This record gives sequence, structure tokens and C-alpha cells, in this order.
Amino acid sequence: MLHIRLLGSFRLYINDALVDAIDSPRQQELLAYLLLHRDAPNARTEVAQVLWPDSTAAQQRTNLRQLLFTLRRRLPAIQDFLTGDEQTIGWRGDLAFTLDVADFEQALQHANASAGHVRVAALEAAVAQYTGDLLPDRYEDWILAARERLGQRYVAALEELIDLQSERGEYKPAIAHAQRLLRYDPVRETTYRRLMHLHALAGDAAAALRVYHTCVTALAQELDVAPAEATHNLYLRLLDSGGAPALSTPRPVPADSTALVGRQTEWAALQACWQQSVRGRAHLSVIAGEAGIGKTRLAEELVRWVVHRGVTAVRTRAYAAVGSLAYAPVIEWLRSVLYRPVLGEMAQDHRAELMRLLPELSSQWPELPQPTPMSGAAQRLLLLDALTAAILLPKDPLLLVLDDLQWCDAESLEWLGHLLQVAEDRSLLVVGTLRPEEVAQGHPYTALRYLLQSRGQLTTIELDALTPEETAALAEQVAGKHLDSTQRERLYKSTEGSPLFIVETVREQDSAARAGDDSIAMPRKIQAVIQTRLARLSPPARDLAGIAAIIGRNFAVDLLAASATQLPATLLPALDELWQRRIIREQGTDAYDFSHDRIRDVAYG
Repeated sequence: MLHIRLLGSFRLYINDALVDAIDSPRQQELLAYLLLHRDAPNARTEVAQVLWPDSTAAQQRTNLRQLLFTLRRRLPAIQDFLTGDEQTIGWRGDLAFTLDVADFEQALQHANASAGHVRVAALEAAVAQYTGDLLPDRYEDWILAARERLGQRYVAALEELIDLQSERGEYKPAIAHAQRLLRYDPVRETTYRRLMHLHALAGDAAAALRVYHTCVTALAQELDVAPAEATHNLYLRLLDSGGAPALSTPRPVPADSTALVGRQTEWAALQACWQQSVRGRAHLSVIAGEAGIGKTRLAEELVRWVVHRGVTAVRTRAYAAVGSLAYAPVIEWLRSVLYRPVLGEMAQDHRAELMRLLPELSSQWPELPQPTPMSGAAQRLLLLDALTAAILLPKDPLLLVLDDLQWCDAESLEWLGHLLQVAEDRSLLVVGTLRPEEVAQGHPYTALRYLLQSRGQLTTIELDALTPEETAALAEQVAGKHLDSTQRERLYKSTEGSPLFIVETVREQDSAARAGDDSIAMPRKIQAVIQTRLARLSPPARDLAGIAAIIGRNFAVDLLAASATQLPATLLPALDELWQRRIIREQGTDAYDFSHDRIRDVAYG
């Protein structure tokens, strides 16, 4: 059995015996290249160009031919794994061998497809495989790129492990992983803060203080800088607490903070959008789906993911009650603690324009001229430019999150289009959540969607209901216990995979069990969400929903018409409105049904 290790150093074993025949750096590079590109045959010209970039094409071919000959002669066992012809060369992945890089990446894939303790175990397996950077004594460009990619994944895995374990109150392993992360990157200041916090939560204020002292020394020696304000403030809070066990009270993980269940495809799409934006392609990613389907939860996962990598992220939301207030979400962004300290860096004319929306700036900078009344397109463009300049003040990359785009005012949506055009080559991602059923014909979001689609700056990620297996996994996380097959089937039937319905139903069942009540009422939060959706219908559509609920399942249009008191002229528009708002869905060839039994229950009541 062949075992190859590329992490930490190059090592090759046959069974348990270390083989030292491959001691040439160039031979090791060739094997490493073929192993890391084992999914398909590689053109010999490309391999030779990578290994000898400064040689002529003829010399490259000769060098590769001689290197392969030497490799086969020094290690005959390698012959079976090499495949190709005069034009290509590759590594046979169908034969039995182990590769530490492959084991590391496979463990990460398993973690991404898992949740709860299984996810933690997979992440621990991944970081255990990472015994060092890829071929650390080699500095070729292709090795440096692969080393950076693998190192980033290792850091991300450690950071997620630290978070998952600290959320569950497992401070000892979380501290161990934070210490491991510091050994990997001794000047990563966010890790020092995280480790200080973990020690404090574990009740060891002295250890937290030692971490701060180590941070001060490391930053001074390596970078000749002092700790950031956030680190110093955490240190002061530690001193002010008088050695109290925690800087914030440890608590069990709330149901809203459960690990992301399912959504692997959607999460990968969102990460791809982020990576695209980091490369300097500003983008809008819209997470779409009905109320309670998990849009905000997915957006929160991205915020958490990028913040742990030192990226600036700021969130706001639009509200139905203030949808007509121009630039409301943008104003909320600019009033956040992120932006207020940096507005002074703007040009004076831009700050003056911002006073239209932020009148409090006049007291901060009384020398600013008062803005003149808005008049004409040119004046409007000045305001859009000022808002854009303000939002782009933080360093790249930048993540902006706007919940409930369907309630967003037309002016903010117009400005978003302007922002993404001006900042098209910036590392900026805007993530919005959207309920498509609330986007009626003529909604201002439609114009923005068409505009950004034409520029290639829009990705829409649709969220559907969870599968029965994912429903059970989420329920077990919330309940903190295993569900038997009967409980799983009953829960999926009653919730139909809606994450909100799953969480609230499990909570209601838990409350009823503690109270000794066998009857399970519809959770109030679910009822409120559905009542809000029904209240936004027109009176004819709302009345028609009530009649359909009385009929029950699979109501045909002719039966609905016979039961309704509405005139034929209003019946079809009301039916279409129910379908457009996703209150009902087609059933068979000539009937409709409610999109969820819970909606029928509320409409009936």
C-alpha cells in the first residue's frame, strides 16, 4: 500500500516503511503535481512548463522525459500509478493509495454535508490531517498558490471548530484549537481576542491576561505595532471584571443558533458569489423564498463566515411599515458603528449631501453648507454619488446584507444599481433576502433585477423546503434528542419541511411536554406569520381563501365558483392573486390546494 504525505514535508511510505529513494526536489514536485491534479490526464507540455518555466520547450520535454525515467527506475512501485501517452501524463486515482491532502479535503467535504457533533468530528479529523503547509521548503508559483488555498481552508476549519465548541460550552477543546491556530499564525490578532474570551468564559482570567501579554509581545516583535483598539478594549474589560469568570454569560445554544442544516448547494453558491466579489467583481446575491424558509439564516451564515476572516460586514433590513421612507436601509447602514467614525474622511461636498438624510451631521460639522433643495436629475446624481462614496469607505472586501428586499423603497433599490455600477471592480458583495410572493407586477425590485441581470451582476438563490431527513436533523438539534421514525414522519407531515415551522413546532411540543399537556396547538409565531401573509391580500382574495379553506383539499375552480359569493369578474383575479402570493398551488390538472396545511388552518379560522 502506497502512502504519500505532502503536508509538512514530502514523505512516501510503502506499507509502513519510509522510502527515501525520492529525494530529488524535482522528483517530489512532479509527484506532487500529478497527485494534486489527479482528476484528469495532464498535457505533458503543461507539466513541463510548470516544472521548468525558464527553459525552452524542447529542453522542457527532454527534462520531463528524463525525470520520468529516473523516477520509474528509482521507485518501480510507482509505475502502476502513472498513466498516459506521448501527449499526456497522469496519476491513476482508481488504485489503492492514501494522500494526506485528499484525506484533509474529504474530511472537510464530510463536515460541510453534516451538522451537530458529526460536523465537529469531521472538522477535527480534517485539522488532524493538516500536519503542516504543503511542501513548505518549495517556493514555485504553483506550489505557493496551492499552499495558500489549503492553508486558508485549514484556518477556516479551525475557526469554525472554535465557534462550534465555544457555543456549546466546550471551552477546553475550543481553547486547544485556538492555540493551534495561533501556532499556525502567531500574528493573527483576532485569534488572540478569541482566545482571551474563551479563557474568560472558562473562568481563567489569569490565562486570558497572559494571552494579551503574549499578543503585545508578538505584534511588537513581528510587526512593530501595538494591539488594535478592539484587543485593548477586551483587555480593559477583563481587568474591570475583576477576574470574573466570564466577559459575557455562557449560555446554551439557542435554537436560532443551530448549525446550518441542508442547504449545501445554496451555501456553495453563496460562497462562490463571495469569492467572485473578492476577486474584484461587485455583485448582488438574492436569497429568495417564502417566509420562514431560512433566507435570513443562510445570510447570517455568510456574515459569520466572512467576519471570522477579518472581513467588514454590516446588516440592515427593510420594513413594510416604512417602505415609503426614501433610503431607509441606507440611512441605517450609515448610522451604524462601522460608518459613523469614518464619515469624516469624505469630501466636504459629499458630507454636505449626506445631511439631507443624516441631519445630525450638521452638529458634528457645523461648517458644512446646508444642502439646497433637491431639483433635477443632476442634484439626484450628486446624492447617489455621496451615498456610494460613504458606503465604500471601509476597506475591501466588504459585505452588505439587506433583509426583506420586497419592502425596500424604490430610491434605495435605484441606488443599489448605481452602487454596483460605480463599484463594479471593487470587492463588494451585497446580499439581499426576498419573498417573491410579495413582489407584485411593477415592483421596483423588478427593474433592478433586469438591470443587474443585463450586467451579469445578479445571482438568485432559491430556497425550497427541507427534505424529510433534513427536517429530522434540524428538529433533533433544536430538541437536543433523537426522534424515532414515527416522530419524524409526523413532524415532516405537519411542517412540510419549513424551517420556521419545524423549530416552532419542536419548541411548542417541548413546552407542552414540560407542562404535562398532550394537546399541541399551532405555535403562535407560525400563526402570526401566516396571518400577516393573509392580511396583505386584497379583500376578494382573502375572502376566497376562507371559502377554499372550508372546501378543504383539492378545490376545483368550478366548485370554488359555485361556493363563492363573488362576481365572476373578481373571482379569477382573486384566484390569480392567491397563486401569485403562493398561498395556493396547482394540484393535478383542474384543481388547487393550499401551499401548506398550516395556511389552510389559519384561513379557516
